[in-house]
Amino acid sequence: MSRNYVIGLNVGHDSGVALVSDNGIVASINEERLSRNKLHFGFPYLALNKILNCFDISFDNVKTFAISDASFVPSESIEKDWRKNIIEVLGLSKPLLGTENGLIISRLLSLYSTQKYQKNIKGLLAQNGYHGNISYVDHHYAHACSAYYSQSIDNGIVITLDASGDGYCSKVYLANNNNLTEVNRIPCYHSPAYYYLYVTKILGFTPLRHEGKITGLAAYGDPNKCIHIFRELITFDSNKLRFVNYGGYYNNYILQLKELLSGFSSADIAAAIQAHTENLVCQYVSTILDRYGNKSSPTPLFLAGGLFANVKLNQRIASLPNVDSVFIFPNMGDGGLNIGAALSIKKTKFPIKDVFLGEKPTQYSIDEAVKQSSNSYTVPNSIAVDIAKHLANDKVVARYFDKMEYGPRALGHRSILYSAKDATVNEWLNKCLNRTEFMPFAPVVMDIEFDKFFITDTPIKPFEYMTITCDVTTLCKKIAPAVVHVDGTARPQIVYPNCDMYEILSEYKKLTGHGILVNTSFNMHEEPIVNSPKEAVQAFKISNIDVLAIDKYLLFQANRKDEI
Repeated sequence: MSRNYVIGLNVGHDSGVALVSDNGIVASINEERLSRNKLHFGFPYLALNKILNCFDISFDNVKTFAISDASFVPSESIEKDWRKNIIEVLGLSKPLLGTENGLIISRLLSLYSTQKYQKNIKGLLAQNGYHGNISYVDHHYAHACSAYYSQSIDNGIVITLDASGDGYCSKVYLANNNNLTEVNRIPCYHSPAYYYLYVTKILGFTPLRHEGKITGLAAYGDPNKCIHIFRELITFDSNKLRFVNYGGYYNNYILQLKELLSGFSSADIAAAIQAHTENLVCQYVSTILDRYGNKSSPTPLFLAGGLFANVKLNQRIASLPNVDSVFIFPNMGDGGLNIGAALSIKKTKFPIKDVFLGEKPTQYSIDEAVKQSSNSYTVPNSIAVDIAKHLANDKVVARYFDKMEYGPRALGHRSILYSAKDATVNEWLNKCLNRTEFMPFAPVVMDIEFDKFFITDTPIKPFEYMTITCDVTTLCKKIAPAVVHVDGTARPQIVYPNCDMYEILSEYKKLTGHGILVNTSFNMHEEPIVNSPKEAVQAFKISNIDVLAIDKYLLFQANRKDEI
């Protein structure tokens, strides 16, 4: 057996484990799917054991453990980071976290905590029998490696952008000949992502979790009502290639910002921070392209970091002049650091074919979950045909199939499907799932149907993983209004032949004339996406979903008819 495995770990926010061999990315699991604690913070014990057991790997086969975050101990949330809270109270946020010299001092002040953290990690691995090499990888370099080494294009520019990681909010790398060369960095104090986070909290949502709700809500507001407030607080300096924060930092400043925004509607505030964030980041990207991009042809961009979870921002970036293509790593936030850390050791291109990198349930576990459910079930000759028939009859179908997806999006293996023709589905289905959402459901569409429903000049790759929005056609608004946001955009997933979801869409098209459906994640409110067959059945039973298509079985609610 190979002794050249690298295991990547993210031990902080949305922790997880990745396994990479000489042949590519073997598996990756985030701890939340096993602990059932959304965006799990802490050492990923369950995910590590699961990967070792599933692939029958001992520590003797592991050459290196690569752990993201090299200098600062990761913190769970904005409220619980005691180090930053202390320097905030002392008024030292800007000098310590806003300058290069300040970050050097910050690292020295955090040296004991960092050494203690690394000693604990070493001890935890030693207790489990590992005494080999441990490599700590810079946060933003791990993000950059996730975006660059997981796709096939060689030359381009990698941009990372989030709130904070190892003291910085962004780094820029020139990518060439399988190497990354850092050319720019911005201290975390000046991150525009913090303002997005502040607004998330001010509007009553949970920071580092509900920023997507702000993106959706923004379409309902007028950015011009209060964008001037944000323009005075954070700007972009093209000469220094950095954002400049004139406002404040963390908890005390959230109270001040809340006062500045009082009197404005939630929708207008959301619209303003979305518009200002787009403008700032697009100025940043445009300046990077002018300074470092190809002079004779457009430049490919590779993006990672939590701010690139903003699908509307990604659409703006893709439309910028001199952008050849945009690849956003599918697990762009901190949940993707495990793969990035592992790839930073391999430094080899392993283009991802799909993100079904989780555990494949055993047939026994599926059979037992179905038989113990007490629900009626059938085993159809063609599961795709029967799923399509139920969908054509306006039934809600949950699909549980094969390996679990890696990342924040359900892409067909842990999905809830419904007809896209019902414009009211966003309201009533979200209520069934105990969710509060402002975004419409995303569509899943056959490759041959894509141009019929969507308008874009962006290369197709980002649409495989739901990492970007695009404008919709008039036909889409007519045929599939359930997936169209009020601003005329959608966040599609495109699928290709020879996969389970394509077969379902093909059969659905035979019945309805169109190969497009609603696709939302199979989970209840604030729950991680379901992982095991038992969890799938439990979620089905407490939801208002009509049919559960789990592997080869169709399960039905006790009070529903199963005729098709």
